[in-house]
Amino acid sequence: MNIKKAIEHFEFKFQKNWKPTPTDIIALNCIIEFVNNKHTKQLQDNEMLAKLLVYVYASELKRRDWNIFDPYNTAQKWMGRYLERPIDQVVELFKERLNEAEKEAFALNNKIEVLHPAIGETDPKINDFVEPWEYEEVREHLELIINLFINQFKTLKQ
Repeated sequence: MNIKKAIEHFEFKFQKNWKPTPTDIIALNCIIEFVNNKHTKQLQDNEMLAKLLVYVYASELKRRDWNIFDPYNTAQKWMGRYLERPIDQVVELFKERLNEAEKEAFALNNKIEVLHPAIGETDPKINDFVEPWEYEEVREHLELIINLFINQFKTLKQ
């Protein structure tokens, strides 16, 4: 019996008031086995991604003081929204964070006090800062790093 036939079998039976037969039990077990095998294979095929997702998930739970048992699944929804973003948007965000870090280092190295606009004016010398990171350079660098990790992981699994 295959999955399609097992599902068709149950669709027919669910339309009636039924008592399970040996074929029903075989069909149900077939579906359960298929789903379990598919999930196991999917996890094995995407082990590197799974590790990163678990790490990010744990970090976000701690950082945002979220609860894994949150009935609203806040952390899962946040991760889902992040993963739905186009890769170009993720690279752009990464580039912005790199440039922010560079700007903070520039201010620190040049003893420039950076204030929140609500508190006061920042030293005008901060305007001398030029963002060193461009989108294309960051994208190429990330692509290289990602491919290195993928190749390294494949080598470790062999």
